[in-house]
Amino acid sequence: YPTGLPILGNLFEFPSSQWWLKFSQWADRYGALVHLRVLGRHILVVNDHVIAQDLLDSSIHADRPRFTMAGELMGFDPSIAFIGYGERWRTYRRIGHPVMSKHAVTKYFTMQEEEAIRLLRALFTSPERYRREVRFSVGRTIMHAMYGIECESPEDTYIVVAEATLENITHAVVPGSFMVDVIPYMKYLPYMGLRFQKKAMEAQRQMKLMVDRPYRQVLRERTAGAAKHSFVSALLDSEIKLPDSAVGEEDDVVSWAAATMYGGTYTRHMSEGKTHQTTQATLLNFILAMTLNRHVLRKAQEEVDTVVGRHRAPSFLDKDSLPYINALIKEVIRWRVPLPLGVPHRCRQDTQYNGFLIREGTIIIPNLWTISHDKNLYDSPNAFLPERFIGKDSLDPDYAFGFGPRTCIGKNFAESQLFIFSACIIWAFDISKDVNEFGDEIDPQIGYTTGFVRCVINFPRNGV
Repeated sequence: YPTGLPILGNLFEFPSSQWWLKFSQWADRYGALVHLRVLGRHILVVNDHVIAQDLLDSSIHADRPRFTMAGELMGFDPSIAFIGYGERWRTYRRIGHPVMSKHAVTKYFTMQEEEAIRLLRALFTSPERYRREVRFSVGRTIMHAMYGIECESPEDTYIVVAEATLENITHAVVPGSFMVDVIPYMKYLPYMGLRFQKKAMEAQRQMKLMVDRPYRQVLRERTAGAAKHSFVSALLDSEIKLPDSAVGEEDDVVSWAAATMYGGTYTRHMSEGKTHQTTQATLLNFILAMTLNRHVLRKAQEEVDTVVGRHRAPSFLDKDSLPYINALIKEVIRWRVPLPLGVPHRCRQDTQYNGFLIREGTIIIPNLWTISHDKNLYDSPNAFLPERFIGKDSLDPDYAFGFGPRTCIGKNFAESQLFIFSACIIWAFDISKDVNEFGDEIDPQIGYTTGFVRCVINFPRNGV
C-alpha cells in the first residue's frame, strides 16, 4: 500500500478528480486491496468483484461513514443513503422492498411508458435541448412515481427545491469542501457566521421543504380521496409496522424514505453547478454510445422494427422479445458505470479477510470502474459490445446498484425506466455526429463531470 506521511497519511496523494483512475493504478502496483490512511482514518479500496462481494455482502460491512457536514449539520442523516446500519435502516428496507420489488414496479409501467412518449415529443420539438429534456423527464418520472405529482416544467417548485437540496448535499460530501469534515469538533463552535454554519442553516431549510412539502401534498390528496398511486400512497396503504422505538413516527419514516428515493444518487458537477442523477447519466451515456457506435444503433433499430414495427412505440410487453436492447443497456452501464466508486461502506467491527485485518471504522470503497473494465471479466473492456451479454457468461453489471444489504432499493424501477426510455429513443430517432459546413462528420470532444456520478458533458451531435 502507499506508505504516506505521518499523521496526514495519503492525504496529498489523492488527485483532485477521477480518483478511480488513481486507485486503478495503485491496484496494478499493490494488488486488489489497497489500504490508505487519511488523518487517522483507514480506507480500503477494493478493486476486485469477488472480493467486493465477499466483503460488502456482509452486514458487518453494511454501515455508512459519518458525514459531519452533509449528515449531521445539514440534517441528511435520517436518509436511506446516509443512515447507519441499525433499526431505522432496517425499517426503511423492510417497508421499501415490497413497493419496489420486481412485481410491484409493474404498477408504474403505464406511467413510465407515457413519460417516454412525452420525452420523444420534447426531443422531436427541441432536439438541441436533449440534455435538459432527458434531465427533466427523469426527474418528472421519479416525482410522479414517489408522490403521484406531475411536474409541468423544469422550473416546477418541487423539482427546483429538490435539486437545490441535493446540490447542497452532494457538494458537501466531496472531500475537502468543508473544514468541519476534516476537524469535526468545529461543529461544537457557537454560531459565528462561518461559511459552513451559514451553508448548513440554508441547506436545512431547503431539506425540510424537499422532505415535507410533497409528502404533505399526498396526505391532502388522500384526505380528499384524490390521491394517485405512488410510492408514498403504497406505503401508507400497507399499514407500516414500525419497531417499538419508532412507533408514532410513521410520517417521518415515510417522508424520508420517499425523499431519498427521489434524490437517489444525485451529484453535483462542480463546473456546471448542476445535479446529475444516475439514471439521467446512464441515458446520456446511452446517447453518446449510439453516436459513437452507429453499427450498434442500426442493429438495435433493426430489432425494434422487427419486433415492434413502425405503427406504435415499444412497450414493456416487448421487453422479453428485445434481447439486443436489454444487452445494450447493460453494456451502457458497464461501459461508463455512473458511480465509478460506488457508495462507501463502513466496517462495524474488527474483521479479517484472507489474513488481512480490517479495523472497525474502516471506510470500504468498491472501485466499480476497475471492476467494470477488468480484462478477466470482460474481453476488450474499452470497446462497446452489447453482444457480450447475449448467450455468454459475462458478469452482469448489477454491481452498479450496490452490494449486499446496501443494494439500491430503487434498482427495479431504474432498470425499467432505462429500458423504456432507451427503446423508445431507438425506435423514434436516428443519432449521428455533428457535421461541419462541408457536411463532414465531426468527432465529438467528450468530457465528463468530476463528481461522484460520472456524467458525460455536452458533446456535439446531430439528428436526435
